[in-house]
Amino acid sequence: MLVLGLFFIIVGCFLDTSAAVILLTPTLMPIVTSLGIDPIYFGVVMTVALCTGIITPPFGICLFVMSDVTKLPVSAILREG
Repeated sequence: MLVLGLFFIIVGCFLDTSAAVILLTPTLMPIVTSLGIDPIYFGVVMTVALCTGIITPPFGICLFVMSDVTKLPVSAILREG
């Protein structure tokens, strides 16, 4: 599940969450069920990881949406440590 979680975060950086779910679920669900992983658990991990990926750079689709809505530059929205 850790490998799948990291894979979903990387995919979430480049694809929208709904598109990733539509593309990846039919491919990965037979593998997940054959490994004995609960489908609900898999769905929760997939959704959380994809949503985490959607806010992380390099693309960070949600960051650009927030920037447009608030009329602030992306650098003002990012919190850099």
